[in-house]
Amino acid sequence: MSEPRAPSPDEARTLLREWASVTRDRDRRVRLAKAAGLQKKEIHQLSGISRPTIDTILAE
Repeated sequence: MSEPRAPSPDEARTLLREWASVTRDRDRRVRLAKAAGLQKKEIHQLSGISRPTIDTILAE
């Protein structure tokens, strides 16, 4: 299998903007998940966010 082609600079900018728009809402989503009753372990497993980061978000 060959490596996927590198994106153009404009494509890379678009990818980063999309990523930023999704992650901007990260803390609110973690708090909502916890308020809904999800355990920290499940939040970690579903989101890929580290447990120490989840602790920091929930402590704010």
